[in-house]
Amino acid sequence: MPQVPRYSGTQVREESVPGVRIEPTASTEAFGGGQSLERLNTATRGLNDEVVKLVAREKEAADDAASQEAYGRLVTLKNELIYNPETGALTRKGKNAFGVSDEYGQKYQKLAGEIESSLTNGNQKALFRRMAEKEALELNGTLERHTFVESQAFQENTYKSLVSTLQDDAIKNMDVPGKIDGNMNLITGATMDFARKRGMDATQTKALVTDTVSKTHSAVINRLLTNGRDIEAKTYFDANKDAIVGTDITAVEKVLEEGTLRGESQRQADNIVSTYATRTEALEAAKGIKEPKLRDEVERRVNDHFQQQKLALAEAKESRFKQAADILEQTGTRDRIPPDLWASLDIEERNAIDRRDKQLKTKTKVETEWTTYYELKSMASSPATKDEFLKKNLLTFRHVLADAEFKEIVGLQSSLRSNDDKAEKELDGYRTKKQIVDETLIAAGFDISPKANKSNAEKTAQFRRMVDENVMTLQAQTGKKATNADVQQIVDNLMVKGVTVRGWIWDTTKRAFELKPGESMAIERADIPRTELNKIEDALKRRNIAVTDERIIELYNRKLQGLVNRGR
Repeated sequence: MPQVPRYSGTQVREESVPGVRIEPTASTEAFGGGQSLERLNTATRGLNDEVVKLVAREKEAADDAASQEAYGRLVTLKNELIYNPETGALTRKGKNAFGVSDEYGQKYQKLAGEIESSLTNGNQKALFRRMAEKEALELNGTLERHTFVESQAFQENTYKSLVSTLQDDAIKNMDVPGKIDGNMNLITGATMDFARKRGMDATQTKALVTDTVSKTHSAVINRLLTNGRDIEAKTYFDANKDAIVGTDITAVEKVLEEGTLRGESQRQADNIVSTYATRTEALEAAKGIKEPKLRDEVERRVNDHFQQQKLALAEAKESRFKQAADILEQTGTRDRIPPDLWASLDIEERNAIDRRDKQLKTKTKVETEWTTYYELKSMASSPATKDEFLKKNLLTFRHVLADAEFKEIVGLQSSLRSNDDKAEKELDGYRTKKQIVDETLIAAGFDISPKANKSNAEKTAQFRRMVDENVMTLQAQTGKKATNADVQQIVDNLMVKGVTVRGWIWDTTKRAFELKPGESMAIERADIPRTELNKIEDALKRRNIAVTDERIIELYNRKLQGLVNRGR
């Protein structure tokens, strides 16, 4: 069987160390000298050079960044000097632009110097200075161009202002002998001086002088025509037309034709109307004028004259009647009206005064004649009859219009005469309501024409008044303007027909608006307008009340009675 070796004592023995052998001929390189050292020195020098270059590059980059940052600030400030909307050089206009190059150049140099002084070394400053010089050249160019443009504009404006002043002076003092010719010479001299400053050649100078002189002559002619001196304008044109050129001659000939036509037509029309007392005679005399345009204009002026004369007579007539009516109202008797004033009134006006005089003496309260009231209001609301309404002397209706209605109609006429928009808006509403009422009346067989008999006219007026009263009540209750549907509903209710008297052979029937105080009528469910019927049925259902014909008729009769009573 295998045996494990056993330890039997010391196993390590002492021996002497072998001798170390040294080569007595070892080289310098073995001790770090010689070529090895040279190579190390060379490598060290190369590394130092790279470090130096790296440091130099970083410094150069830092200087570039600093100078560029300073340059950016300078550009911003330069643009502020030029373009600031309140203080920039370009805001200086006209003669105020003179000297901006020096002024803003100095401001720029100051700003550039301040920025340069903030840099930390000579290299940065040198880089910045080169860039600042480039921007200075650009700034100077911009300022010089601006000064040149504004100088040119200033010279031109000064020249034009001088010419305008001389033209205006000549025109205002044209009656002073030699004024126009003297100023024309001054204008010519100023124009030639302006052309010289602008460097114009002989051809350009002549063209400018010719145009300026032409426009001056045109201005003189226009002023003469504006002042109504067309004959003098024509004489001046004939004497100077050779000096009026281009588009000026066309414009002057046109305005001269119009001005001459106006002046000549005025003179001939004035002569005709002073010779002939009637329009017919005056127009007959105008037919003798041969020139068509002149004849047309004279006839127009003749017609205008007699129309204005007619209006003046109407105003005087109305004024006289108003004076007489005022005396009557203030004194209570027509006897205080002066005889000459009474004699100037026509028969219609005298009758109106007499009727009003009787009312005042008997202390009779004026009751509005509704047919007359609605005739006047309809006349005012219709474009076809509006002018006729405006010519009406409303005082002749004073005895048939109560205070409220008279005041309303007079106010309406006054507003329309002054073109008050409020009156037109009110009439727009009235026209709409009138249209609804008219259509209903016509459908019911009523004659609403001005030729309707008295009975028919009174009935339609009564119907209109009831509608008006109920519309105003509805608006007062709701605080809103009545709609067309509201008006139609009121109209339909007032047009409901029922039996007032049962007869052996036939029954007597009336419409709701025709009922007299204390009078009633019997209606059937079928007579009730569908809109009202639906409203009553819905109301009964909401209150859990049985929906029967009797109940419906009862409720509707109550409403109808209220509508009728409000219109009485």
